[in-house]
Amino acid sequence: MNSEDRKAAGVEAFRKGEDFLSKKRMQEALECFDEAIDCGYVDNADVYAMRGSCLQSLGYDLDAIDDFDRAIVLQPENSLTFYQRSLSKTAAGDLRGCVSDLQEAIRLADVDNKYTRGLDVHARETGYKDSAHYYRLQMDSAKIRLDGFEGSMREYFEKRANRRRRGRLFFAQPLETA
Repeated sequence: MNSEDRKAAGVEAFRKGEDFLSKKRMQEALECFDEAIDCGYVDNADVYAMRGSCLQSLGYDLDAIDDFDRAIVLQPENSLTFYQRSLSKTAAGDLRGCVSDLQEAIRLADVDNKYTRGLDVHARETGYKDSAHYYRLQMDSAKIRLDGFEGSMREYFEKRANRRRRGRLFFAQPLETA
């Protein structure tokens, strides 16, 4: 297959993937996006963001983060990709990363661009003032989870720090000699 045919096959696979994604057929969409990338359709942030969404839905959050990273490199002004990555970071246990991504999503949502305008329309249709408002609410929730996690870990380590074997440090016991 020559390069033009490969490119055409990549575009076709991407379109099929979009169709499967819109129908919530994630595994089939994922396979199409894989094929599109294998055919060299790699300069479009959407293919990585959409494949990341499929991976996220299928529970492959670390792989999703990798794809969202690629999408962000190609399209750093899209707040939605930062938001999507924040969800996978939460699932992977990276609560600080989640908060950081939400901060960036909020910053970008306050900038007027083609991505923000579309997201703001959707946010208003679903009962939010705009996309930044939605992200701020998600941020509040993420900070509560982070504070709760850090508080639990602090409590755990404080208890561990004050716990001694037989009332004293094990290594503080004199060594027995023969």
